[in-house]
Amino acid sequence: MKLSKVALRLLNISIIAMVWLLAILFLYRVGLYAYNFGYRVYTEPPMSSVENSRDMLVTINDTDLSTVAEIIYEKGLVDDQKLFYLQLLISQAGVKDSDKNKIKAGVYTMNTAMTYKEIIATMCYTEEEG
Repeated sequence: MKLSKVALRLLNISIIAMVWLLAILFLYRVGLYAYNFGYRVYTEPPMSSVENSRDMLVTINDTDLSTVAEIIYEKGLVDDQKLFYLQLLISQAGVKDSDKNKIKAGVYTMNTAMTYKEIIATMCYTEEEG
């Protein structure tokens, strides 16, 4: 009887240790993903180098940020649609009360060597236009 209780206790401790280990591993992976995503928000490089870049015509009819992010992603100007959408939100490109950061509908010539910041600046009003 005592041997079976000890064996059950060891099994119980082993299972609890495995659950904790899996929880820690899961939290580590989620944290690593979140850190990398957050880091990329501010450091994402252009899609190509200047030597290998190509110009593209981009037509923006709808200034909804998710639609803009989808168009830019489909044109191959950005690597990650969700990341670009987040950068649009952070830049306040969709703020209705501010002409300074508002995306304008239109046709733009963009290049694959442009950074996310340059792409957003191309589509937004500048202070001189304001």
